[in-house]
Amino acid sequence: MESLFTKVNREQFIEKIVLDKTDSLVKFGSRWSGSAELLKQLIEDVAVSYHGKLNFFCIDSEIETELTDIYHIESFPTLLFFRKGTLVDKLSGLVQKSVISNKIEQIIN
Repeated sequence: MESLFTKVNREQFIEKIVLDKTDSLVKFGSRWSGSAELLKQLIEDVAVSYHGKLNFFCIDSEIETELTDIYHIESFPTLLFFRKGTLVDKLSGLVQKSVISNKIEQIIN
């Protein structure tokens, strides 16, 4: 199954999330993170459930170190929740599907 998360770099992040004023979930990850791998399918399942209601993006923290620093990303995966281009919430590490869904519900409703 193909991921619903669109990989973006710094310039695309600014254009597609911040300036576009969309509701978005941005996943910061790293290839070496065991936690990120454990949560990968769970996060993909959430994306399927909310497809069309908000945008899903992913950022490789090893490549986009400036964004990682700006948003104080210290563990993986970290999920940033944006409402109309503004950061409104953040989750880091292993979290339950219901917690992620509740955060999304707060954004889209």
